[in-house]
Amino acid sequence: MVSFSNVLLRDIGHDQVLSYGEFGIGFPRSWAIRNNINPVIYSFNEGDADKAIKAYFDNSVFVSCMDFFKEQFKETSENKLGPFSKKLALTNTSKESMAIIDFLSVHYNEELVEILSRYGRANLEHTKALIHLAKPYQVENNAGKKFIAYNDREWRKTYPQIDFILDTGKSYQETKDRKKPHIVDEKYRLNFELNDISIVVVENEKNIDELKQCLDVKFGKNEVDKRLLTQNLKINTKKKLIEQGF
Repeated sequence: MVSFSNVLLRDIGHDQVLSYGEFGIGFPRSWAIRNNINPVIYSFNEGDADKAIKAYFDNSVFVSCMDFFKEQFKETSENKLGPFSKKLALTNTSKESMAIIDFLSVHYNEELVEILSRYGRANLEHTKALIHLAKPYQVENNAGKKFIAYNDREWRKTYPQIDFILDTGKSYQETKDRKKPHIVDEKYRLNFELNDISIVVVENEKNIDELKQCLDVKFGKNEVDKRLLTQNLKINTKKKLIEQGF
């Protein structure tokens, strides 16, 4: 994912609501919406949103892969071995899902197994999107200090189509330890152009010319000058930008 904070400049700083340093790039919300960047869902353990996401997951995770176990269902049904739940306990599986599994292990129907598996997979894809956007309103940093994440008013660009890494061994560690971006595939990069930027916050006024020179090299001096002249792009300190109405 790529994270953004939807906050006012006046709320940023060492003595303010949150602080991420002295430099920043500002985009309009319309750009975020156009790029399917969404506000996160803040909740807490056993809150309504937390319980709903967990229930959505538990109602779909095993149902989504039932077609992989068709032979077991068929064998259990033909040999009259009784409901599946009497033979094997499943975690992350709701009682509603277990009722479906138990029925099919007694009254096997291959077409129904395949239909329900497709239904479960569709639900699981939606659940993954919700999980990617869920966040506790209060979190801990690496030093164990708690802070209110809700103050970030976070928006995220997420990629639910990337499978979860369930393996906590070598492959997970290699991805985790890789320098950002952790996922290097170009199609999962969030790109932007000069026209997408509204403001650039710098630490002090001497940084303005330095940054302007970098932008000239990257985007072309004429294009940068035009954006600055029309005031579609502003580069300044936080204090000056606030005075200008940002």
